[in-house]
Amino acid sequence: DYQLKVFNEEVNGENCTDYASTPENIALKINPKPIPVSTVNFPTASSITYGATLADAQLSGGTADSGSFAWEDGTTVPTVGNSGYTVVFTPNDVINYDYSGVSGWDSTTKTVRRVVAVPVSKATPDMALQASPSEGSLVGERVTLTAVLTGVSAGGSPTGSVVFKKGDTILGTVPLSNGKASYLWKDVPYGQHKLSVEYTGDTNYEEKKGNFLNYEVGKKNQSPLTITGVPKKLVYGDADFTLGAKGGNGSGALSYTLESGDGISIKGNKVSILKAGTAVIKVTKAADDTYNETSEVIRITIDKAEPVIQKSPSINGAKAGKTLQELSLEKLKAYGVDGK
Repeated sequence: DYQLKVFNEEVNGENCTDYASTPENIALKINPKPIPVSTVNFPTASSITYGATLADAQLSGGTADSGSFAWEDGTTVPTVGNSGYTVVFTPNDVINYDYSGVSGWDSTTKTVRRVVAVPVSKATPDMALQASPSEGSLVGERVTLTAVLTGVSAGGSPTGSVVFKKGDTILGTVPLSNGKASYLWKDVPYGQHKLSVEYTGDTNYEEKKGNFLNYEVGKKNQSPLTITGVPKKLVYGDADFTLGAKGGNGSGALSYTLESGDGISIKGNKVSILKAGTAVIKVTKAADDTYNETSEVIRITIDKAEPVIQKSPSINGAKAGKTLQELSLEKLKAYGVDGK
């Protein structure tokens, strides 16, 4: 800017004596002719992982000697496969250089704005597998399996689906909602099961496998057994009898064993009496795929039998004056249950 002073001192080359000198200050601005700039080379962005901000994507290259580059919003979290984000170029000199012909020139802010691609790789989420009830369950019950996926703090929750598996068998595929998915496992079988969950991945998160949970499913207990077929009173010499049982559960076979005593013998479920005394019988219902083994015992008593005694013996040599000890009894016998 310049100040131009004008004095009325000469008219046509002669001094002007009729008028007083009246200086006038006139502001005179001389605009330079700017040098046109035809192009600005923008930088490239470094690769980042999903969850990082644009500020983490370093800008390199470009026409850095004639200005500076910066992200329009460095707090933005770029997504994988993005179409780019705005970089702002601020020229060092907009008086002597004309950027109006440059693509992306903003005359209001006197900056050049362009979209720069940002290479973003997928993040790997944290994943956990939970079971309820957590301490194991019993055959035939229901177990709820829940997968919890945690994404990066600055990004969104993982989306997509998870696959619940038992060993190599797929139990079910469930979509995620707010990073969680649950599957109801019905009629769980007996045994130690290796459960796992696999994440199929989405636009911003890698797929993930190998989260395992060992889960034990136990067998149920049977209802109590009741031994049947035992007579209320047993006497030496009684006929064989057949044992049975009521109660219990499942398809396990029944078996009968002699726990103590030698007065009986057991073959299968048939009991034979050998002599008087006591004995303990045990009945067992075997386990199956659903129920544990169960058993019950019963103590039995075999009473002595009454022998058969001859009631009409003959008396030989009976004479007056003899004692009973001197008399001879004939045909006086006692017979046992075997006729001997």
